[in-house]
Amino acid sequence: MNIAICDDVKKEAELLETLCHELNYLHTTLFLSGEEFLSSPSLHDFNILFLDIDMPNTSGMEVAKKIRDNEAEIMLVFVSAHEQY
Repeated sequence: MNIAICDDVKKEAELLETLCHELNYLHTTLFLSGEEFLSSPSLHDFNILFLDIDMPNTSGMEVAKKIRDNEAEIMLVFVSAHEQY
């Protein structure tokens, strides 16, 4: 299983990566912005994307829309430190 983690806060992305490794999901890739993730040539190779909702420039919601517009079959898991989400 290939997991992508997209969060603009490196510490939070690394925490999610550690949790994935503890659950034996060893194939993780970190992205620190929505733009970085969307420009990845391996976009369609990921099974799950942990996606921060609130990121500068391109929000997680915008990333999700572009993923769905491109018909990528990625399971989206939204993460946020903001209580309202």
